[in-house]
Amino acid sequence: MHYLKAPVIIATGSSNKKDICLSMGATHFVDRNSEDFVATATAATTGGVDCVFDCVGGPYFAKNLASLALDSTYVFYGLLGGFEVADSSFLKTMLMKRITLKPTTLRSRSDTYKGALILDFAMDVRAQAKRAQAKRAYLIVERTR
Repeated sequence: MHYLKAPVIIATGSSNKKDICLSMGATHFVDRNSEDFVATATAATTGGVDCVFDCVGGPYFAKNLASLALDSTYVFYGLLGGFEVADSSFLKTMLMKRITLKPTTLRSRSDTYKGALILDFAMDVRAQAKRAQAKRAYLIVERTR
């Protein structure tokens, strides 16, 4: 997204990832254990972020919703933090902000499908970065098992 001149805000539970994220184009970094993601997102944008990619779920759902702007998108692709949502008024927030929720999972997909998806994504990012005359574009795939 950075090649589109959009701020890229990375939130992780480990501050030791800060340098690598910033060197790869992140414009803002938040250690979610010691910093306020919503405050950082609000300060870095005008009216909130346009898109959240969430693999944690549960405990961060309300904060992610709070950081989203009007007519934004919430891509939800994991439950690493659990599936329980403490705030029962989240549907109201989604409705009032007109948030598009896009839940997805690749766990049930074949390795062939996943490989093709990664390749298509990489080609799309490369083409968009080239049009924007970006100097760098990264695709990182981290193996978790």
